[in-house]
Amino acid sequence: MSTSLLRFPSVVPVLNGSQNPAASGTVCTIGNFDGLHRGHLKLLGRVREVARERNLSSAVLSFYPHPLQVLRPEIAPKTISPLRESLRILGEERIDLFYLIRFTRELAEWPPERFLTEILSEKLRCSFLVIGPDAHIGKDRAGTPEVLSALSERMGWGFEVASLLAGRDGKKIGSRQIRDLLLDGEVETAAELLGRDFVIEGYVRHGDGRGRTIGVPTANVHQADPPPLKKGVYAAMAVLPPEVQRIPAVVNVGERPTFGGEGLRVEAHLLDGNDWDLYGRYMRLELKRFLRPEKKFSGVEELVHQIKADIVQARELLK
Repeated sequence: MSTSLLRFPSVVPVLNGSQNPAASGTVCTIGNFDGLHRGHLKLLGRVREVARERNLSSAVLSFYPHPLQVLRPEIAPKTISPLRESLRILGEERIDLFYLIRFTRELAEWPPERFLTEILSEKLRCSFLVIGPDAHIGKDRAGTPEVLSALSERMGWGFEVASLLAGRDGKKIGSRQIRDLLLDGEVETAAELLGRDFVIEGYVRHGDGRGRTIGVPTANVHQADPPPLKKGVYAAMAVLPPEVQRIPAVVNVGERPTFGGEGLRVEAHLLDGNDWDLYGRYMRLELKRFLRPEKKFSGVEELVHQIKADIVQARELLK
């Protein structure tokens, strides 16, 4: 098999300015890193620290798609952070290299020693591996921290199991915990664990124009994969790159049951500047507070009345 290893350059320049920053070797970590939450960031900080001490490049290896989407699609989790958001965060964390490896059923059959040899050693020139205590690599999750430690020693690598960061309740911060919070509409608590607001982002596409006809124009933010969120209305800040304009907004995530349900949509009503031409622009929505669940109204008049109340509440929260 010819493994498809895709390298996405960091959104910040590599530290040494080289065209081949991995030539001198890398300090690597590996995982799904969905959400890149505070626990992940602590691990990345340790990778960056070891790389600096050894004058090596820091490298993060992840998988696309998520392994469960290939092996058990019926239970595969929804993605917390899209790739573009992950790249932005990795750049802010000053990670030199970010690699994606295409996950397939064939790759799932590789034993951990083959993975370390053919991917980490030959492709990434790894010389030091940092993992979390719950990391598992290879067929049947055989590459436990104990196994990886022995393999690293055999290959002459440095090896370290980084400690995990706990939340206020003392429990390990994990992607599943954050996903559950989002599905309950607890975006503020999720933000504490992420270390930032939960973000929905995408290109603004044409909708049916119904919002404008009722006096509440909205931007239809296209989602290739529905976000793991409770359906309903949120107070948010809309961010429009590249100018990085920040505009308070009311965001509806749902199927619009008042109009018969039309599949899940993310629609943002900007509280300032709705005369802008947003079509085709990329928009980030930083969710601040869950306002109310999705509801089917008796008609347009009741809906508009509620939207106006949502706008008043959002303006107060976003001051």
